[in-house]
Amino acid sequence: MYHAGNHADVLKHTTLVMLLEHLNAKHKPYTVIDTHAGSGRYNSDDERALKTREADSGIGKLLHDDFCDDGIAQYNAMARDAACGGESTVHAGAAQCTAFMHYRNFVKACCARGFYPGSPEIARAFMRSGDNLILCELHKAEFSALKNNMKCLPVAVDADGAVAENAGMNGTANVVSAGTKNEIARGEANVADTTLYVPRGFVQVHVHCRDGFDALTSLTPPKIKRGLVLVDPSYEDADEYERVPLAFASLAARWSSAIFALWYPLLFHRRIECSTMKQKIIARAKGSARGCSIVCGELCVNAENAHVELPLAKKRKNAQSGLSMNNSVTQRWSDEYAARADNPPRLYGSGMLIVNAPWKLAENMEAVLPYLAQTLGTDGHGSWSVDCY
Repeated sequence: MYHAGNHADVLKHTTLVMLLEHLNAKHKPYTVIDTHAGSGRYNSDDERALKTREADSGIGKLLHDDFCDDGIAQYNAMARDAACGGESTVHAGAAQCTAFMHYRNFVKACCARGFYPGSPEIARAFMRSGDNLILCELHKAEFSALKNNMKCLPVAVDADGAVAENAGMNGTANVVSAGTKNEIARGEANVADTTLYVPRGFVQVHVHCRDGFDALTSLTPPKIKRGLVLVDPSYEDADEYERVPLAFASLAARWSSAIFALWYPLLFHRRIECSTMKQKIIARAKGSARGCSIVCGELCVNAENAHVELPLAKKRKNAQSGLSMNNSVTQRWSDEYAARADNPPRLYGSGMLIVNAPWKLAENMEAVLPYLAQTLGTDGHGSWSVDCY
């Protein structure tokens, strides 16, 4: 709740809509598994959101940027104008990405109703009747909130991804069952912790109170094998950087065709763990017999060293004496300093690593990320990158 709607959410959810609209391009149904679903909806007047106000420098900036409301055609014309360049060209690139515009307009409609949508809310709105959405959340309070939020009808979007105004504003979805025998046999449902909601005309939603990493083994492969897995743990525990590659390896062995979408934070004191985690996943994916495309997109809103969690006095002393620090010592100091209340870690950016990346994903990210870096960057320090492997 503290971080809902910040720059990291903007990157994660924009990418999610890109992937969903790719899957929607074919009539075949698909499955989406969200391993760390959260509560699904975040009230904009929640005291935790008001305390950090991270949404103000994230989605708030996008919603107050007039360019999005002026229409795509205007900015397409501006981009074609030889006399027009710089900022206008960056705007035009973002406006030409329909998935980004659909995300932005959907969030605007949700915010008008008093909440910011998390990934479960976005997924079920953009998915179709006949598709299958599996949500995992281990935290009891978040799980309870997620179940309640999934009872509310979603803000509707039409077949082209545009918001269908006045649709899905009121009413609740009916609780149909707690899992059928067939679903339990397939490992898709568990009567003890799963409730199935089927709002008329919307996606089927299964809600699990369970560890998301374990779910990638116990719930895969699903009956509908075309699909997407979204993994975005909190990374509050250092071991999550180690669990992610193991979970990916398990998933790749059981459901190799799934699109694997991993969100990760960019924190100065965790740069080694983050780099190692990505390298393990890329190596595992590229080393498989099945060829796959990998796209890694990063959005930074500040410089990497804008907030250094290492003890500056110790660093300066070592630099002056010419001594070097090994990684274990650096990490220990980093953890100790980062834990101090007067200097908590600060997220200077985040990234999305996509395995089995769909066609044109990199192209779409290259169109949108420059605009996000320019709009969300702090004091002109926004930056971006898209790498393909």
